[in-house]
Amino acid sequence: MPLLNEQVRGQLRSMLADLRQDVELRLHPGPEGEASDVMRQLVDELAEVSRRLVPVAVPEAPVVEPGRESDAEVEGPVLLVAPGGAEEARVRFLGVTAGHEFGALVAAIRHAGEGTTELSAPSVERLGAIEHRVHVQVFTTPT
Repeated sequence: MPLLNEQVRGQLRSMLADLRQDVELRLHPGPEGEASDVMRQLVDELAEVSRRLVPVAVPEAPVVEPGRESDAEVEGPVLLVAPGGAEEARVRFLGVTAGHEFGALVAAIRHAGEGTTELSAPSVERLGAIEHRVHVQVFTTPT
């Protein structure tokens, strides 16, 4: 049974139609189980919606927190979103990207595929002046 119905697929086709470059959906499924099965299916269904979305299997747990030597203890799926060919993925989703997280996933895909952000030019300039790595985590939860 599909996760994305035809109405949602149509909306996604429209939203992702103007991607300028490929976007890799790098999935580390985590331990076998329902969450990994759901994420594999979601990534496959997203790839069916746009030829610009490229599913990539990641067999080893990716680093999800800079500064840690290993994230081998990651217990669930990890989805990395990166412009095609980019060495590093800057957006990571831990767990199943459903509900509130799905909208954030679609926005991340659009930004990676368009090569743009919604930030103002002065903000981009200030961020470009930062000379060291910055680690930002955003947590979402339904309220």
